[in-house]
Amino acid sequence: MKDRYQIIYNRPQAKDIVNDNSIIYDLNELAWLKEKHPEVLYLGDMYSENKIEAKNFNHFQLCVYANCENFISIHGGTATLASYFQGKNLIFSKKGPEHYFKCYQNLYPQFSGAAIYHAKTESSLLKYVSDLF
Repeated sequence: MKDRYQIIYNRPQAKDIVNDNSIIYDLNELAWLKEKHPEVLYLGDMYSENKIEAKNFNHFQLCVYANCENFISIHGGTATLASYFQGKNLIFSKKGPEHYFKCYQNLYPQFSGAAIYHAKTESSLLKYVSDLF
């Protein structure tokens, strides 16, 4: 997709978001991402520059999302936030309360009218990416 889209990787660090007692794991992926895919922008780096003078990380994140048309997100906060912006939001989620409550079908599309696509497996995620983007 990097040939057609500017990819921005957003995985907020603990210092950037409100503590909600969820465990935030360190995946140590940022060095790998910068080495293997230098064309991918990391939202945390963009925020460090903060050229738009956003008041905080959430403000910055909203400004960036407002200028995006397509999202690939993981269930939870990032999927919810991306659903507040029009366009396409492909959500990868294998299990969780969102499945039981049918959030991806009933709730998330109401936030902005975004087209919500739910991938439950890696293969369905890749198929959606191929078909949608």
